[in-house]
Amino acid sequence: MPINDAIKQAIRERASYLCEYCHSPERLSANRFTVDHIIIHSGHYTHWSSNLRPS
Repeated sequence: MPINDAIKQAIRERASYLCEYCHSPERLSANRFTVDHIIIHSGHYTHWSSNLRPS
């Protein structure tokens, strides 16, 4: 199941629009950051915001 846009936006705002790996600002990137799972889950799990980060 894909992550919906509202969740992606909430994750970006929570991270202050910074990559949570290298801390570079999204505004300096050629593309919007992707929202990745910190721990990959298989099966039918929901996208818990605590398990998502922009990169």
